[in-house]
Amino acid sequence: MKKIVILLALSMAASALAATKDETNEYFGYDYNKLDVASEFALVQGRQAESTAVYGAALVPDTTLVYQFNAVAGYVVDEAPKTNVVAGYFQARNNASGTHSWGTNPVCATTAGFVDQICTGEEIDINAANARDNVTGSAIMGYWTAQPSSPTGYEVGPPGSPAGTSFKWAQSFFSLSGAAYYAFVAGYAQASGTSLSSQPIAYLSMTPAGTSSLSREYADWNGNAVWRANRLSVSTVQPNVGPCGHANQGSMAVVIDATGPLSYMGTYVSGGSITAQIICSFDGSTYAWLTH
Repeated sequence: MKKIVILLALSMAASALAATKDETNEYFGYDYNKLDVASEFALVQGRQAESTAVYGAALVPDTTLVYQFNAVAGYVVDEAPKTNVVAGYFQARNNASGTHSWGTNPVCATTAGFVDQICTGEEIDINAANARDNVTGSAIMGYWTAQPSSPTGYEVGPPGSPAGTSFKWAQSFFSLSGAAYYAFVAGYAQASGTSLSSQPIAYLSMTPAGTSSLSREYADWNGNAVWRANRLSVSTVQPNVGPCGHANQGSMAVVIDATGPLSYMGTYVSGGSITAQIICSFDGSTYAWLTH
């Protein structure tokens, strides 16, 4: 079979005014079997409109026998040790107050009226061939120049559902049998230093009176398992936590005299009237109570 290679140099610009209305705008793409992109988006996203700069769309019929069909694909072979090689790169940058962006937002949706559908929002495969290879299934990092007020590395929320109904995941995280040596590893509380306790695991609960409780478990610097229960109410706050030192490193407390403004892992200053959680922290040279 003769192979035909077509190289296209594309330079397209769409007017910014076209996307100012609440209507669908498709600028460049390819439809396989004439799949209506606008209708597909509206069907899954609650009849909302969308604008797309570049798209790939495919209606794959039941007569298809190919192993895999891709609407959009990127392939690279890396032979450059000094270059970061990426098969698919997506970047979103907020550039105004109150904006909300996603680097990627994959959606997999089943269709009512059918059975035995398999739907996976995202699958990450890692194929390793050598013992010295360094492989990571998913890495969540970034570069910050300020401490956000409430950052979360990985979050699972309840599925949206019609009014009057409530659905839940069977489990938020499941390490399959035989999948790993450790299902979960909590690292040191600080990035550097010595005599470090582990990062704590926290458990939230609520009393019949509506009082929130936060209990924690962690390993101290000697490897001993520690369990601490701190109810977030005036009856259990500590009016005087005392000095932070080697003996109580990693200990947590609730105070009612903190001075604002508060920031995560910022220095705790008494003399105010703010209720706050604090932790006795050691950065390798100095012990200090920090807001937590």
